[in-house]
Amino acid sequence: MTIRLKMFIMLTMIAALTVVTLVVLYIGIKREERLITSSALSQDVLENSLLLSGGLYRYFMKAYDYMAVPHSLSAAEGDNGRTPAHLQSIEKNNALILDRLEHGIHKEIAHLEGAEKIEEESELQLLQEIRVAYSESLDDIRQALRLYNAGDQKQALQFLQNTTEAQFKEQLRGLLHTLVEGERREVAEIDAMLIRSGERLTLLVIATSLFTLALSIFIVGIMMRAITQPVQKLMQGTLAISAGDLSYRISHDGTETMTGEFSELAKCFNKMAADLMSQRDALLITQSSLERKNTELSIEISERIQAEDKARQHQAQLAHVLRLSTVSEIATSIAHEINNPLSVIINYTRGCERRLVAAGDIDKSALK
Repeated sequence: MTIRLKMFIMLTMIAALTVVTLVVLYIGIKREERLITSSALSQDVLENSLLLSGGLYRYFMKAYDYMAVPHSLSAAEGDNGRTPAHLQSIEKNNALILDRLEHGIHKEIAHLEGAEKIEEESELQLLQEIRVAYSESLDDIRQALRLYNAGDQKQALQFLQNTTEAQFKEQLRGLLHTLVEGERREVAEIDAMLIRSGERLTLLVIATSLFTLALSIFIVGIMMRAITQPVQKLMQGTLAISAGDLSYRISHDGTETMTGEFSELAKCFNKMAADLMSQRDALLITQSSLERKNTELSIEISERIQAEDKARQHQAQLAHVLRLSTVSEIATSIAHEINNPLSVIINYTRGCERRLVAAGDIDKSALK
């Protein structure tokens, strides 16, 4: 298996693990978002449920306070909000709260699935019962107001206490309490789920991070082992070659460290070392031949020097002989030149001597 293939496989493993981690994190984050959305929707429904409970109670109390004190319509116009118009405002506000509450429950139902969706649908049914009970209470309060406006305050209060108050306390308040407690329980459950989900997500992030780190360290270790060991062998071979050991070879067959490109590189290194050795042997042979030829040439040069020395000696001897011959010729020439007048003189002298001897009157000793 080549280094490139190993690196590709390891990088693919890291990428796959990273993708899995991201997918898991995405699923966890989406779950967190869903829980947060559910918590926000439940909080909104709970707030509207509490507002509705408070609004209905305030509406009943305002109606009771209005009918508890006899007064004319003109006098009651500014009586600290105790007017039919103020009751109508509270009634409209309660209707808006009911609509918001129903809309919020519908949003919760659309956001949920399975058993949670069925539970929310039961809350929607409960809200319909609250709406029906509230409508019946409104009819009773309006009937009491009609009795009160007709001047029968006592009968109006009695009707209000016997019908609306009992219905509000027993039925409507019980329904509201069930809705509020259900939403509180749901909010608490969602908050607990959020905490558990956050803890699990945190543990998952830590676990995947540690696993990814461990896998990365393992892969880096394998890559370092797969790269550093062959490189160290190649460095040792290079140092051996540089030290002159051309017989050094790197083993690459049957080893785990020398695979793929490094095995080919080791083969090329061994081939280079073999080529260098053969070239060195050829150079040694050439060097030996050159040394032999150099020796022969030195001998030949020495012989030529000796021959030249002998030639110079011969030339010196020849020059000496030539000089002697020249001196001899000069001496001969000088002797010849001197002998000629001397011969003449001797001849004349001998002639004179003979003449004197012939004359007889000359002393020979005097002539000597």
